[in-house]
Amino acid sequence: MRSLLHGAVLGAALVAATYAGAFVIIPEGRAPDRYAVFIESSLGERVPLDLLPSSYARLGSNAWVDAGLWFGWSYFRSQEKGRAWIVFDRHGRANMTIDFLSDELADGDTLGVAVALIDHHDEPIVTVFASARVEGDRFEGGDRMHRSTVSLDPPEGGWDAVSGFVFLTPKYYGMRNLDKDGVSQAMRRAATRAAGGGGAEVWATAADD
Repeated sequence: MRSLLHGAVLGAALVAATYAGAFVIIPEGRAPDRYAVFIESSLGERVPLDLLPSSYARLGSNAWVDAGLWFGWSYFRSQEKGRAWIVFDRHGRANMTIDFLSDELADGDTLGVAVALIDHHDEPIVTVFASARVEGDRFEGGDRMHRSTVSLDPPEGGWDAVSGFVFLTPKYYGMRNLDKDGVSQAMRRAATRAAGGGGAEVWATAADD
């Protein structure tokens, strides 16, 4: 996954038009039915399920049983990257994993992501938030990769109620002096602007939190 995040060859990509701009779908090597979806806009990229490869057009289908499709993004003018994927078990329960990673980090910065699962009226059903603060030249916890996870319950109406995602990928520089609560509030406001208000809210957490 990491090599794709750092050096994707976009010439082989399928570019899918969305409400906010474009995202890029790239087959992952020669493996069948495995893809990386690169988020181009940091301000609220909409990714409708029906524009993904056909096997992934229904959230929770058999294709989602493993991490065959994942989402990646970059932060403005930096080496910092993010990636996320959703895995369903055979009982229909979902787990989202979110990674932040970089070889160069600045003390006090915070990387974030908000992923809204939206319904067929483009309204958020649930928004997943995650963030990772930098201490020194590494993320909290002492590594250059920060991983967090969250479990997701099926919405009312089942997973067929979900029509797609909205991705927001903010970065908060240390000079803003935002503590954890300040970052959380800023991310909520940004997510409301990008995806609209309403819906549930869940936060992904690291294993040592």
